[in-house]
Amino acid sequence: MAIKTKWLVSHACGHQETHDLGGKPADKRAGYAAWLARTDCRACWQASRTPSKEWLAEQAAELDTWETTAEMPPLEGSEKAVTWGRQCRHDLLVGAYSALVTDAADLDDDSWLAQVEIPARRIGRASWWIDNRDTDTVDILELLEVAQGDETAGICENPA
Repeated sequence: MAIKTKWLVSHACGHQETHDLGGKPADKRAGYAAWLARTDCRACWQASRTPSKEWLAEQAAELDTWETTAEMPPLEGSEKAVTWGRQCRHDLLVGAYSALVTDAADLDDDSWLAQVEIPARRIGRASWWIDNRDTDTVDILELLEVAQGDETAGICENPA
């Protein structure tokens, strides 16, 4: 008798789902089905990883407020790049403010404005912020200094 390929699995979330395990070696199917039983079903797993529309709206509102307060101009790029770039710019600058002004007190608010915030306003390409999203926040001064001479950063002479 052949080992079955379709397994009815009761998932950890309480849902049942039939899985075709025909692509697994016969001696691995039972173990894989047992592992599946310790996980959520596909729908629950996907739902837990997809942000809600309400959460996304809250995030967008927070970004809008921060950009208005910090007088950050709109970014250039595709719609997707601009959305991501705005978040990257926010995260990098807020983290840098915390590291350089709040925690370490390396800069006062006037120095922050002159050395970081104003130069950051001049960088208009969303892709620049995306490319530099993993930069250590304490390196923001050097990063912005280099960007002022980098034509790929999309420097705006008269930011909004």
